[in-house]
Formats: sequence, C-alpha cells, structure tokens
Amino acid sequence: MFLLIISHAHNTNNKYDHNNNNPQISKQAKLFMDHSQQIIKRANAVWEKAIKIGDGHLWLYFIFAICQWLPTNHRLFYQDKSPFQRDRCQLCLNGSTEDIQHTMLICPALNTPRQQLHMAVHGSLKKWDLPFLNLQVDRKKKTTGFFQKISLEKFKQQIPVERLSMLSEDFWNGNSHKASVPRVAFIDVLRKTLADHKPVTLLPESLIRVLKKHLRLCVDGLSSCLSHSRLLPEW
Repeated sequence: MFLLIISHAHNTNNKYDHNNNNPQISKQAKLFMDHSQQIIKRANAVWEKAIKIGDGHLWLYFIFAICQWLPTNHRLFYQDKSPFQRDRCQLCLNGSTEDIQHTMLICPALNTPRQQLHMAVHGSLKKWDLPFLNLQVDRKKKTTGFFQKISLEKFKQQIPVERLSMLSEDFWNGNSHKASVPRVAFIDVLRKTLADHKPVTLLPESLIRVLKKHLRLCVDGLSSCLSHSRLLPEW
C-alpha cells in the first residue's frame, strides 16, 4: 500500500502549480507529496521497529496515518449528506472539520496533550545533551515578517499596515502545512485579491466583542481577507 502511494505521488509530481497545489492528486498521497523525504525516512524506521518487536499493527497504523485513513469524523462521515455536520470536531467550538491536521496540530481542546508531547520529546533530547537544543527559530515570525516587508513596499498606499499584518498571518495559516511556504506567490495573490475585492459594511470592533462574548461567535460570515475581523478566528 505504501509503495502504491509513492508510485502515485511520483506520477503526479509534475502536475503541481507554483503554489505546490495539485487538484488531481488523491488525498491519500497528499501528505507524501508535502513531506516526501520525512515520510520515507520514517517509513524505514517504523518498518524496522515493527519487525524487531513483532508488531504488525505498528506498521498498519503508520500506513493509515499517512493515507489519512485514521477514524476521524471527516473519515467516518465522509459520505454523510445529512445537515448535522457530523464531520465537524466535537471537542472545540471552532466548527472545523475533524481531520488529522486539525486533531494533531490545530484543535485548541488538545493543546494540553500536545504540550505534554513537546515536553516529553524535549526532555529526551536534553538527556542526549544535543548542541543548540534550546536554539529555536520562529519560522512563522520570520516568514510573516518577510511578507509584511515586501507588501509594505508595494501596497502601503492601498492597504493599512495592520491589515497587511493580518494578511501575512492569514497566508501563513493557509500554507504552513506545506513543506515550503510559497513566498513569491504572496504578492501575486494579494494583487489579485485587491483587483477582485468588493467593499462590504464593517461592524465596529466594540460590537463584535459584545457579540463574541455573549453569543459565543467565532466565525466572521460574508467577509473576505481584506475585511474580516481579527477578533474572530474563522471567516
């Protein structure tokens, strides 16, 4: 199964656009296309470990994870056409689809176990006394800073500085799952967004704070990247 995924990913590799997106590729091969080298190395390690301890389930779990076949709500209710939104996460209030990416990286209800995992890994690395263990590079801060710098040079007269900062973060959040965030594409996307943008009526932030507090709002509807509120996480 894993070899089939690699073969399929290899055959579709030349169909990617400059944003590293390919609408033709299957969902099962997506993780491999985004993180091919890491997955190949991990596959060899998991295979050797499974043989050494005689646990075939370890290898099967790895394949299911790479193929995005683990039993998340998105997978369990993939064909569900009912209006109950059964594929949404039941642990948080974001209204997001519960897939592997949401469960492992995003869901705020799982922040505690994620932090525990991070501390456990850091503790193990500390025992080995690895050099530069405490040296951390904030990839998000570095990349969004680059976006803000180049956008200020080109769009300072058209877009407020605060909005450019939000756009940089939005672009990062939408592309951070990729092996490399397409830096060059940011200006092209922003230029196209400006050309297609239609003005909308904006609510005062004071009103949004009241609605968010008392009505538990978390989604900014009928909005766009140039008009959505920073107070609401989804739009």
